[in-house]
Amino acid sequence: MIVASFGFYLLEDGAVSPLNSIYWAIVTLSTVGYGDVIPTTFWAKVFTIAVIAGDVFLVAYLVSVVIGVVGEEAQQRQLGTFGTDLRDHVVVIGYAGVGRRRSGSFVAQGDEGRGTDPDPR
Repeated sequence: MIVASFGFYLLEDGAVSPLNSIYWAIVTLSTVGYGDVIPTTFWAKVFTIAVIAGDVFLVAYLVSVVIGVVGEEAQQRQLGTFGTDLRDHVVVIGYAGVGRRRSGSFVAQGDEGRGTDPDPR
């Protein structure tokens, strides 16, 4: 908003007050629209187009980030892994027999582990 206000003020050659420049930036970035303060010079209009386009892309990016985070959380909840740390671990499937012997090397390396086996003989 500060960059937009300052740019509009400079490109209008000081024809608008700093307060009007801030007002213009807020109206532009909030997509409310114009009516009372409009760009009058060629470069101020080009700058306005750039500010509007930048704002659209910024909002789209922020929305995509939020959707990604919410989607990832929903997927983790669905899989039952939400709130768990799934880094730096080993999963041994079929712990009985070969799995039991093989997992001994992980324990020897100091790795923490837990195992489940439907047939713990």
